[in-house]
Amino acid sequence: MKDSSPPAAPAKARPIFGSDKRRIASASVALVLAAIIAALAWWFVSAPLSTATDWGGIGRESVIVGIRAENNGRFDLRITRVDAEGATAAARLDSVGIRPSPTAPRVERFAPITLEPGERTYVVLTYRVLCDELASSGAPLGTIDVRYEVFGIGRTKHIADVSSAPELSPAQACT
Repeated sequence: MKDSSPPAAPAKARPIFGSDKRRIASASVALVLAAIIAALAWWFVSAPLSTATDWGGIGRESVIVGIRAENNGRFDLRITRVDAEGATAAARLDSVGIRPSPTAPRVERFAPITLEPGERTYVVLTYRVLCDELASSGAPLGTIDVRYEVFGIGRTKHIADVSSAPELSPAQACT
């Protein structure tokens, strides 16, 4: 007997590349997200601004401290503000200036400044010493916060316990 039924239709073949395209797209998205997360982690972990107390001096009832601020990052940064905190009763921050080198003859009044990668400037802090309130020769000058921006995102470099060298202590300004 002959089978009169029509031949069975072959099963519809699935495209071989359909699932591979999805896997490749998913892997690509995951790779891009991982790169973004790594870039953000690098951004928040690395601090492009380095600071160091480079020099100091004394004047009549004043102590001057020079802080080197250098851009060690890959992009321009803008120093926007310098704040003093925790000044003692005997030594108060009187003025903040800026100059291009420690030997520059003039100290300019502080204004926001942009530093290119590798560029440095010097922040000059002048503390007024109230000699009649000075309790000890080792009085610290407090802490300094250097506020800066990279791509408009603000960051802060905290300098703890700023004090000048022992020979430049606030007591020396009173002798």
